[in-house]
Amino acid sequence: RSQNDGGFLGESTHLESTHLESTHPDSNLINITRRERMKRTINIIPMTQEFSIPLSPDKKLPREVSFYIIGGKKLHIIDAGTAGAWDLVKPVIIREGYNPGDIDSLFLTHSHPDHIGGALSILHASLIPPVTGNSWASENSAVLENTENTGKKTGNHPGEWTGTPGKKNRNSGESMNSIQIQTNGCVVYAHKAEVGWIEQTETQYKSRPVPGFHRLVEGDIHVTTIVGDQSVFHPEPGFTIETLHTPGHSPGSVSYFLRETGALFTGDALLLPDELPICTDSMALLHTIEKIRGISGLHHIYTAWGAVIHQGEIMEFLDKSERF
Repeated sequence: RSQNDGGFLGESTHLESTHLESTHPDSNLINITRRERMKRTINIIPMTQEFSIPLSPDKKLPREVSFYIIGGKKLHIIDAGTAGAWDLVKPVIIREGYNPGDIDSLFLTHSHPDHIGGALSILHASLIPPVTGNSWASENSAVLENTENTGKKTGNHPGEWTGTPGKKNRNSGESMNSIQIQTNGCVVYAHKAEVGWIEQTETQYKSRPVPGFHRLVEGDIHVTTIVGDQSVFHPEPGFTIETLHTPGHSPGSVSYFLRETGALFTGDALLLPDELPICTDSMALLHTIEKIRGISGLHHIYTAWGAVIHQGEIMEFLDKSERF
């Protein structure tokens, strides 16, 4: 959906885990050239992943979580869903004309299993070198199919990964005529209060033993960049991410504001009215609502529970969340 106020969104794609289909008009095109992609405006792609929490041997609680892919010249992902999220992400980014090595940033809103569970595979996939030209998918299908959670790339492809995940060199240039051998994965962002549970998931499990935790979380990942309140990042030209510390649901919950589009990605920072509220500090949650209410240039809120709240609905929603 394109708007005239600077291009809020490109075409938006919604993907559910049970339907690996894209509604993007380019979804039938795998071979989109890098030059064509460079011309695109910012594109926000919502992803919804279904999972379940076992309550007993014969009863499961069905759940779902939303996370987001932002496409520009590179790819930036907000949260990582649960284990297996990469299987949803992979076909979408190929259809959009990207390859896994274009994944530049992973912004984590907090450390809970349904937000970091699939991060390890996404991080390892980002280690596959970017390839220029218009036939990446056909030439590298074996690499895609054989990239596993071990972090090793398999298949007939140069530059087997031996580096440390999460330490991408942002200064490496792009050659339009050669393969970039990239030995480091995407940059991982999180608040310092969440780092312990992201880098040591077993510690999280011992402190907060969510049923089925080990089926939801693929493993530990390294956080490379600590975010604070009102931190500002420029992952690529014309792409400004401002962070807000929005605690309440968890001590280090953060929301990411994409200034160019007026889009705020809140994770679980806001309550879903009429659902069971999960928070560690209810007063902090009230302060978070007020902080979001005061954001200048806020046009859309993207939540982890699937709702996209648009400009005319934002204040009413925040009022309802506050009352609830």
